[in-house]
Amino acid sequence: EYGDDIGLTVLLVNSEFCCFFIFVLILTMEDKLSELAIQGFKKALAAVNPETLVKENVQFSSATKTISFGSDQKLTFETTKISRILVIGAGKASAEMSFGLLEVLGSVIPCYGSINIPHDRKYKIEHPNIHFQYSAHPIPDEAGLEGTHKILNLIDSAKQDELVIALFSGGGSSLLPSPAEGITLTDEQ
Repeated sequence: EYGDDIGLTVLLVNSEFCCFFIFVLILTMEDKLSELAIQGFKKALAAVNPETLVKENVQFSSATKTISFGSDQKLTFETTKISRILVIGAGKASAEMSFGLLEVLGSVIPCYGSINIPHDRKYKIEHPNIHFQYSAHPIPDEAGLEGTHKILNLIDSAKQDELVIALFSGGGSSLLPSPAEGITLTDEQ
């Protein structure tokens, strides 16, 4: 009989391996172990969900009027000194990261910004003050370049009493193109 807690730490090491590993278990093991493998796979996916991870690592304390970041909460800002939060980013998980951030802080301090995300997102993303720029991945495109310029302009115009939060994940390098002088977007492609 298999216990409720099978060691699934290896599943969190590499998500591609995780998917393959679980797929093999499902095809080769008997029903009870297959069910445990599916449960383990779902737990592994939930453990690395970008929205959940951000919500677990960004805290607002109404008692102290502070925003804290990280599991140790060592990085802390007083909300009374912050007029707005500028949210910028790029990557395949950056939209989901922003959902978690907005859930924690969106009603506390006004948020605005711009995030470059892949064209293939399966949901329509809308926020009144955060622009989601659909861009190409893995080969950068003109839309990504436009989004990069928008993000850089927002950073340049940020005021001293604004907190800038950058949300970057895998794929950010192609979703946020910024060719160096003498190099064109076509060269990067």
